[in-house]
Amino acid sequence: MSRHNPNFETTLEKIARITAKRENIEVKIEGNRACTDGTTIYLPMMEDLPHELKADLEGFLDHEVAHCKFTDFPELSKPKRLVNRFHKELFNAVEDSRIEIEMIKEYSGTEFNLDRLNQKWGAKMNESRAEMPWPIRLIICIREVRDGKLPKTDAQIEPILSAIYPQAKALASIDNTKDLLDATEPMLSPEDKWQTKSVQFVHQFSAVCHRALLGYR
Repeated sequence: MSRHNPNFETTLEKIARITAKRENIEVKIEGNRACTDGTTIYLPMMEDLPHELKADLEGFLDHEVAHCKFTDFPELSKPKRLVNRFHKELFNAVEDSRIEIEMIKEYSGTEFNLDRLNQKWGAKMNESRAEMPWPIRLIICIREVRDGKLPKTDAQIEPILSAIYPQAKALASIDNTKDLLDATEPMLSPEDKWQTKSVQFVHQFSAVCHRALLGYR
């Protein structure tokens, strides 16, 4: 199936609009990543869509629709809401967990697509996890704690995670974007000795890092 197939794109638009209960949701197939700004969902272009890739695309769509429904984009776009790249990636990681849980509560059928994609891309991420900069590994562990999973720590990040473990665990009780932004920012408190080091890595973060932190990214 061509990436420009109008029937396929129309089907995606209908699914997004029905699921999000909004008539102004637009689906565009372009670029090489899945994302949304709250009104338009962008899905990656693919020349052909074998079964596995089609399943991936359905999972991406469910995830981005969840952002449209449950992420407060006006709050997120306020000046200085994300204090630096580390805060952005930390917030994105735990917000992804939150909105997927809310999506499954409202549309139980999305659980299959989301779980499948998280397992697939989570396995790929874990293959290179040891080589990732330690602030990225820390963010992944914080999400694991938030999700009620046993974090895969190492000697470098174990003392840092232990110091913020109660805050990381408390993230699971937050049910909106604003409070999650507020809760993740103090974890970057300048009085923490590790904060100075983590800031040194901020400029190294890229769009690829964002995809890695989703679990299926």
